[in-house]
Amino acid sequence: MRILMLVLCLAAMATKCFSQCRKKPVILFWCSTPEKLANATFITPQVWTPQDEYSADVLKRRPEYEQSSWLRKGITPLRWMGYPHEKSEQELIDYWASAVRQGYVGIAIDEIGHVSPEVDAKAARALIALKKACPNLFVAVWHAGGLTDELLKGYRDGADLVLLETYGVPFEMQRYMRWIEERISTVRKAGIIHKTVIALGINDAASKEEWQKVGQWVNSSLVLRQLMTFIRQKAPDMPGIAFFAPKASQKMLMAADKLAGEIFGKPAPLHDIIADYDAELRRPDGRVDVDLMVARLKELGVNTYFWLIWHAPTDWDDLHLFLPKAAEAGIQVWVYLVPPSESPPYTKLYSEPFRLDYIRWAEEIAKLSLKHPNLTAWVIDDFYANRQFFTPEYVRKMQGRAKSINPRLAFLPLMYFPEINRKFVDEYGQVIDGVVVAYPKDADEIEEAWAILNDVAFPGELSYPWGTPSSPGDFVAVSQRAKVLPQEKHIIRFRQRDDFIGPTSGYHFKQLLIDGNVVWEEDVAGGARQWQEVVVDVSEFVRGKEVVTIAFRLFDKKGVSNFGVRWRLKDLQVDGLEIEADLTEPQKWKVEKRGAFEAGFGENIVQGQGRFHIPFIVMTAAQPYEFRLRHGDPATPERIAQWLEMCLKMWKGGRCDGVVTYCLDKSLNSQTFHLARKLFMEFCSVRGGAGK
Repeated sequence: MRILMLVLCLAAMATKCFSQCRKKPVILFWCSTPEKLANATFITPQVWTPQDEYSADVLKRRPEYEQSSWLRKGITPLRWMGYPHEKSEQELIDYWASAVRQGYVGIAIDEIGHVSPEVDAKAARALIALKKACPNLFVAVWHAGGLTDELLKGYRDGADLVLLETYGVPFEMQRYMRWIEERISTVRKAGIIHKTVIALGINDAASKEEWQKVGQWVNSSLVLRQLMTFIRQKAPDMPGIAFFAPKASQKMLMAADKLAGEIFGKPAPLHDIIADYDAELRRPDGRVDVDLMVARLKELGVNTYFWLIWHAPTDWDDLHLFLPKAAEAGIQVWVYLVPPSESPPYTKLYSEPFRLDYIRWAEEIAKLSLKHPNLTAWVIDDFYANRQFFTPEYVRKMQGRAKSINPRLAFLPLMYFPEINRKFVDEYGQVIDGVVVAYPKDADEIEEAWAILNDVAFPGELSYPWGTPSSPGDFVAVSQRAKVLPQEKHIIRFRQRDDFIGPTSGYHFKQLLIDGNVVWEEDVAGGARQWQEVVVDVSEFVRGKEVVTIAFRLFDKKGVSNFGVRWRLKDLQVDGLEIEADLTEPQKWKVEKRGAFEAGFGENIVQGQGRFHIPFIVMTAAQPYEFRLRHGDPATPERIAQWLEMCLKMWKGGRCDGVVTYCLDKSLNSQTFHLARKLFMEFCSVRGGAGK
């Protein structure tokens, strides 16, 4: 019974600790005196448990290193474990899993990634199997060397934290910066940046002999500050920093600890945003009920509220009253304005008092943000539909006015998912701080937006942008040669879907061609968003030929003025034909086009290098009318909650930087509010987005 109680107690403490530490940044130290650190959230290797008979006696003489002692301090201790290359895959799994039997809540596996591709692949498979066998064991990996595709998959599916060893060679600032940038780019493209940190080395107390072997690392507080600031700026989507410092002096250790708390101690701007928008509660006199709003938002569990200035001429005045009370509740505020298209003469109301003078709005919001630091950003609705007004140059002037007053104030346009394309990024990426993107149809749409906003190739797509005119005969086609095999039947199978379900027909057509002949065709009009399998018998088109050209084409039979579409392709299979590459190798397909069409094939996909990160917040409809308009019936609280859960899962997986509910009913009897609150609490306890 005493053993059972001990296990239950440890499990409870571990759960609490993981909840807390995931709300904090990752600040991990491997050093000689971790008990003296003030800002660490993870430490290794100084930890032991009563069940671990193999723990060194020197550790067991230190009660402050006992696992429960660390957990009580809110620090997650990770038991060191090696990677013995000679072990089989199953032996590795059993070895790492032994930590669970010994009562450890987490492990740090040392030295993966610098031996051979075969050894790396074995480690990757073992990590994935370990996570399946021990899902509650926190697994961190010290990675050295290159990042292979096999290891990236192993880390994606089998690790909770990846520590990229960025030391081991003599320090030189430009070399280290290039090294860090390359690694950031690689893990961003792989989709694991949200659980990866750069591990810097400090060895100022090492011997001269050791310096001769490995060089001196980051051994001054000035250089440490420069590198850590560089990492934060280049990768705000990274969760923190790590240090390998067993040979660090106490002075440098304390400097690293202090700087880590200063630079990584607070969430990065525009990251881990859990928010609600609009649907403000008002008093009988029409003014916003500030106290009730703060109480309901606090109960909801959000860390940010988007304050719409539109419904009443007093909204700007009420914002001044709301800000200090929101700050007391730990709630950030983003000011939300309407564009010209939602102002007179198109509607009855302006955003008051500065109306369409967005340069003045920028100035006044920035001034207010200095008085109330929890005012951190502002948003303009329906931005892209008003881009003739909000040109890149105009936005640059807005930003210049605001940032001359408060450089930390962020501006984000409200966009819709079909509007997120590389043209938008090219034109506006340098003049915005992030973007709010509304109403995802599904997780794939969030994934596609994430890829574009993180400079990551999203293969297998043909598309045409919204708001761009075309001419009849404009097209984009991707093709490759195929050898015709000597058999009776020749079949092509593939799966496809497009994102347009409206009735407008006769414009964009999806086609499959053999040697220029259309063998399958479908209008993008109507249909469903789900993947559909297409099977085409092409026997008559290849008969008597040795080689043919297979092409997928998006073709305009009539010109469009404002009609965007995305066509996705995958799972190409052929029978009776031999192709050089399927759809999993889009870079091997030839691209031809006329007009403004885009292709995620050929040389186009090489452009994705993970060079930048534009934070984006997903807005999901929480109001029945808007939900029905975007997703159809039923617009029940349960179905609205399902969409919110999908968005939160994508946030948890690092595919967006936050989630905001559109017009969530905050009245006391709202069932949707209850379901949203439950989801926010569940996901924030796992990933810690609420920042409280």
